[in-house]
Amino acid sequence: MRTFRFLTFVILFFVGIASFVQAVGNNDMEYAKNYLIILVHGIGDDHTCLADEKWNEKGLMTTAKKYLEDMGLTGYVYAYEFSDKFLNIEKEGWEFGNRAYDNPEAVNKKSDEINDNSSDQTKRKSWEITKKQDNGRAGTGKCWLEQAKEDFRIWFQKYGPGKTEDRWPLASEIPQKFIVIAHSMGGLAVRHYIYGKDSQGRRYYQGDIEKVVYIDVPHLGSTAGKAAIWAEENATARYGIPAIVFLATFNPAYKDNPPVKNLLACNAGFALAGSALFDKVKAEADRHKTPALTDMLPNSSFLNNVNSAGLGDFSIIRQQIIVGKGAPTASDMSSAGAYVMNFLVYERIMASLVEVLASDELSTFEQKMMSMNLTIMSGYPFFEDGDLVVTTSSQKGEGISNLSGANVQEYQFRSSSIAAGEAVTNAIFLIGVFIPYPLDVLAAVSAATGTYIFSMDSDDGKEFSMAHVEMKNKRIFTEGLLEKALFEGIQPAGASSTSSVMQVPFTLTSNLTIEAGSVKVLESYHEVSVEAMTEARAGNVLATPIIVDGKEKRMEIFTVKEPPTKITGVLRDFMPKKMQYFQYSENFAAWKDVTVKDEWGNFEIDGLKLAEGQNMIAFRAKNKVGYTSNQHLKIILNTIPMVPSELRPLSGMYTNNNQIEISFVFAKAAREGFKAPRHLGIKSHC
Repeated sequence: MRTFRFLTFVILFFVGIASFVQAVGNNDMEYAKNYLIILVHGIGDDHTCLADEKWNEKGLMTTAKKYLEDMGLTGYVYAYEFSDKFLNIEKEGWEFGNRAYDNPEAVNKKSDEINDNSSDQTKRKSWEITKKQDNGRAGTGKCWLEQAKEDFRIWFQKYGPGKTEDRWPLASEIPQKFIVIAHSMGGLAVRHYIYGKDSQGRRYYQGDIEKVVYIDVPHLGSTAGKAAIWAEENATARYGIPAIVFLATFNPAYKDNPPVKNLLACNAGFALAGSALFDKVKAEADRHKTPALTDMLPNSSFLNNVNSAGLGDFSIIRQQIIVGKGAPTASDMSSAGAYVMNFLVYERIMASLVEVLASDELSTFEQKMMSMNLTIMSGYPFFEDGDLVVTTSSQKGEGISNLSGANVQEYQFRSSSIAAGEAVTNAIFLIGVFIPYPLDVLAAVSAATGTYIFSMDSDDGKEFSMAHVEMKNKRIFTEGLLEKALFEGIQPAGASSTSSVMQVPFTLTSNLTIEAGSVKVLESYHEVSVEAMTEARAGNVLATPIIVDGKEKRMEIFTVKEPPTKITGVLRDFMPKKMQYFQYSENFAAWKDVTVKDEWGNFEIDGLKLAEGQNMIAFRAKNKVGYTSNQHLKIILNTIPMVPSELRPLSGMYTNNNQIEISFVFAKAAREGFKAPRHLGIKSHC
């Protein structure tokens, strides 16, 4: 049975052993504190990257924000935008978490006046950053992490528990740590916040990140970015060289050698058409040489600094890496090598064929075929495994010490449409080698166009060709990758390093009272005083953790003088409304389900019927991903008073013995239907 790291019940005491002081009527019980979740977009993207409000209109199955909110995390999930989506990544890291940085993205609007559906520009959009003073209208611009806490306060008061209670959250109710879900370049901005330093060597990081989930992040750089920059800087050569080769086919020297002439013509036509299609895709993706793209080049100074840094005195951050693979991805080749490959058109074919036949990186038929065609079309080698944009080795951060402990999940993209389509286009291309001009060129252009059509016009083909985007739009949900990444290895806030328990408010109340010797049921509940507690023995994992005088202790037994009839508590699971089961048993009776009232995990167990003496209330739970928990709460009900008897000497007697013996017996007073338990006898000599 796996340890359930997320669930526990804690009885909260503020003062000594004599009384239980969490007043139910004051509405000041702390609610369950979860982490705030921050969604970070990649290069060229905006807040809709993982939180598109129009997801349904765009044919998306969901978004990360909606998915998490549907799982019971409404009020915890926030997405913002960088001031310039192509800005250098260092500044984006400042915007994300550097409290000393004046975020230029900040708008001069009231923080608590939010309306995403209105065209009123005076109202703030939920993804907009505001300033630090005067309700968002003065001072310097907040970083994302500051804005998330502010937005949580607003949500709590307007839509969360504070709405019905007419209050803002207590300071202790505002989550102090974050879980970050970052796609592509966004992961590098987060890593710069974590590992970066200012010019005086001071860290930006404040120890407030619990976990980072990296989705297709180029930790070692983006070779596709390198290919895009190369294509932009060598546009003349990319078109000029194939054009020269094509013109060379009209050389009389090739008149008597039709196979060579046709092969050159086919390659030239394929390369020209392919270059045009490659540039079309690059323009649609809006990928140009920008500061952010330059920072993402393999072995850039930015990456070298981030990858070689450590956390210093801060605790280890839990890191989850989600990898997309199965699509051919650009290789890390020097510009000179790419230029030679572009010039030597024959080399494109030979290199592609060698990779198709011998490469272990390219594992599927469709990947091999598309690798060959992309290489011939673009003049840049696509011989690595990845998501078309980032290689798998870069996504995994292979060789990076500060990512060495990260848990890695992988998903391989497949496409039957690509497999069939690439086979057809390659057949057309080969036929062109053996037919005369101009049919050979027409065949080559048709083959290049066919590659594009088969890649973009079928559902699985488009997903395969857009793997870098489809990973965060679809596969992290359908394959359970995001859910597993969120739960795996998470340590609940308030837990010790050696225990899975948490500090969660948990109260005992009663609606019973005794008037004129009879029990009366009241309309309201009142707190139950705890007379005594017994600390748990070492190794008792089922004991109940409590807070006594500000320190956590594990207790086995609680003694009360009146019968509690209701337990009010908080289930502290990451997604409390998605439990597989949450049940309790009173004095070994059959298990009964406990209803979780809200996404905060609040619950009540009403109608308890405890007997005089020792009672056992057991809890068991299993959360959405299968972590389990078992806990016992022992309550000794001591409502019948102890009555002294057999007094020696008797009351009113006198003696001149200076060695007097005093003795008496305490026993439970007899009540109808109740048999007195063992008595307590005491003797003493004076």
